[in-house]
Amino acid sequence: MDLKQILKPVWKGGEVIAESAMYLEGNEEVKLMFPPKEIRAVRDFTGAPLRAGADYEQTEEGIRFLPAGNAPRLSREKMFPKDAESDFFALKEGGKIFFTEGGFFHRHQVFVDYAHEPSAAYEPETVKGGLSATKKLLEEGKLNLLFYGDSITCGANASAEIYAIPFQNAYPKLVLEGLAARYPYAQISYANTAEGGQTSEWGLKNVQERLIDRAPDLLVLAFGMNDGTWFKDEGAFDGNIRGILNAVRETLPDTEIILVSPVLPNPLPCMKFDDGALVPFCGIQEKYPPVLRKIAEEYGVSFVNMTAFHQKLLQRKRYYEMTGNNVNHPNDFLHRCYAQIILSLLEEEK
Repeated sequence: MDLKQILKPVWKGGEVIAESAMYLEGNEEVKLMFPPKEIRAVRDFTGAPLRAGADYEQTEEGIRFLPAGNAPRLSREKMFPKDAESDFFALKEGGKIFFTEGGFFHRHQVFVDYAHEPSAAYEPETVKGGLSATKKLLEEGKLNLLFYGDSITCGANASAEIYAIPFQNAYPKLVLEGLAARYPYAQISYANTAEGGQTSEWGLKNVQERLIDRAPDLLVLAFGMNDGTWFKDEGAFDGNIRGILNAVRETLPDTEIILVSPVLPNPLPCMKFDDGALVPFCGIQEKYPPVLRKIAEEYGVSFVNMTAFHQKLLQRKRYYEMTGNNVNHPNDFLHRCYAQIILSLLEEEK
């Protein structure tokens, strides 16, 4: 895929390129984002084509994998292991579910190009705050861009970050590449000071070194996944995000900001502690978008509701079709969605 295809908004027009899907044995029927009019190609992670009529067939809602074909597939025994001692998390109802941070899920997913009837079903939920200074700086030829957040913003589990084919960059670098393509003569300074496993509380504590000292012109701020897993209440999350924004406003009043809510974690896996307690990764992440929206409106900054976008996708698609680790990290497809929506906010300023 070239950059233009990667950054083509999946919610616009009548065509989707490289939407991820996955064959879990027993779940041969796969829904796509939109009911397809025409399946144009289905490829594995290497780009090799699957054969219509042999490996898959088109259905009204998506595709059906054919058990006798050669499509990549994951056995239920691998997804829900009985005797695994590693690479798994517990399930609430008993049993285990597979987990890995490597390229395993990329290798088992396929990517579908298809035509469909245009629809507004996935129009992103955003708040467009002030981004005019960013546009002006890009037009003048210089921008300092910074991303700050948790492991998703670090790049987990984009294929380039785990040295897996097709080596697609994570959303921060895709945003950088998109801006560089749009403003080819601009010198864009890029920094990513995110750190895996962190919450907004850590973000506030480290705001001076990780953010203020770097003096960005545009900040993309994306915490919430780990806050939600550890059940950090809305008040604490609100206070931490406001604290970060207040620090920026006090010392860098011209910095423009895009707030991003997290995609959702898998609702099935749980961490099991020594006392036997099970804590699901899927905590209260869904409570944070209203908090971020209110902050965005009060501070006059921008907001991308990735939580809501992911929720819409999950109405038709299964979680494992869009994940890189089966717990809380997006795959290439979801990283593209992040980048496309962030860039759409900047595009609207043109």
